[in-house]
Amino acid sequence: MIKKIFIIVPSANMQSPIKGAAALANGLIEFHSVTFVSLKNEPKFFALLNSKVQHLCLESSGLFIKRLFVLRQIIKDAGERDEVVTISFCLSADFFNSFCQDVALTISSVRGNLPRVYPNNYGFLGKWIAYTHLNRLRKMRKVISMTKSMA
Repeated sequence: MIKKIFIIVPSANMQSPIKGAAALANGLIEFHSVTFVSLKNEPKFFALLNSKVQHLCLESSGLFIKRLFVLRQIIKDAGERDEVVTISFCLSADFFNSFCQDVALTISSVRGNLPRVYPNNYGFLGKWIAYTHLNRLRKMRKVISMTKSMA
């Protein structure tokens, strides 16, 4: 039985994927305990969350590796692996989540054809970013997408 759900986002801003994550958190709070985790801080955004949704920003935890250790410890403290679910949105959140497969049931929500989108956004480096992101997604328990073609 699920005890806790963590929704992980890069930052709590007003971009479309983050709004979707907030909507998911607000919907799930009626059935589960939900914590909305941002890797960077945008405190104004938390006003869009249901007051029952806990929110946490890891920015003050230190640099990248320290934030990962803090996130993993919070997830471990929430319950056993089969009682805790993590759902990530976007590249950096997926990267963090991919290192949590031993402490939670990990899920990623992917919104786009990564090998096509990243080169358009980042040029030649985008091919490497897409490859790296896809490799980390393979570590997830489940990957969900909005459409069949994205899958």
